[in-house]
Amino acid sequence: MFRQCPPALRCEYAKRSVRYAVNHLIERQAVMAAPELIEVAMQHGVGSVQLADVKAEIERRTGEGYLIREAPLYRPASEATNAADMTRDQWVAELIGKGMDRQAARARVDRAIDQCGLRQVETRYTTQTALEREQGIHRIEREGRGAVAPILPAAIVHERLAETTLNTGQREAAELMATSTNRVIGVQGFAGTGKSHMLDTAKGMIEDEGYIVRALAPYRTCLDPPSSGRHELISLKSSTCCYASPSCADFDPDQPNGSPRLIAIKWLGSRRVAGGRFPARPAQRAVIPPSASVRAPPA
Repeated sequence: MFRQCPPALRCEYAKRSVRYAVNHLIERQAVMAAPELIEVAMQHGVGSVQLADVKAEIERRTGEGYLIREAPLYRPASEATNAADMTRDQWVAELIGKGMDRQAARARVDRAIDQCGLRQVETRYTTQTALEREQGIHRIEREGRGAVAPILPAAIVHERLAETTLNTGQREAAELMATSTNRVIGVQGFAGTGKSHMLDTAKGMIEDEGYIVRALAPYRTCLDPPSSGRHELISLKSSTCCYASPSCADFDPDQPNGSPRLIAIKWLGSRRVAGGRFPARPAQRAVIPPSASVRAPPA
């Protein structure tokens, strides 16, 4: 049952609920859909806040600049996916690109919006902090381009992977890990599509060349142990201690190729990736699977 609270107290509860929802969701993703943000805030403030309070607080935080609202996106009524989502200006530009006059294009897009031929999709939000983190991650990736030597020649990698059970997409990802000159590599894939199996295979191939491979998660409980058992899962805290410790004797930063022979496989959120907390010394290469099967820690 909803408690009858004074307006000032309800506003305070709404502030806490929205702040919790933002922190909870941004830990896992850089963009939050409005329905999801409202749902988490309402669940956190159950019995203390009303929907109107949460919506008002979201508007207030947006006005302050704490929350950044995405420009409205519109989707054709016949489309079920977000593949064709674009802003009004983008729809106008597309019609102009097809030869339509600018004024006529604007009128046609506005008419489609009014008549629901173009439907506005759910509003999404991010935060200034999340935006800066994403920019930081792009900077880390950009600065690492062409910064390391390939682990193996492409021909050798192709020959070795041809003898494995990896499918085409998995082989391409593993080949990229072993042949790229970029320090940071992203491997995208849904849960259950074989990322861990691919990493197991790539790990064995890379370790055969004398490299150290470490699989890192933010917490030990966040990552399901791979069935093959080849990954040595390390939490963020313990790995930082390990690589800063002289006891890690096999980690030699003074290899002939001028780079530490360390490959870090990370299952980390944007906050930890942007923070650059692992490893304590620069890695030869970091492989980040952004869609890995990571369980969020308890709230």
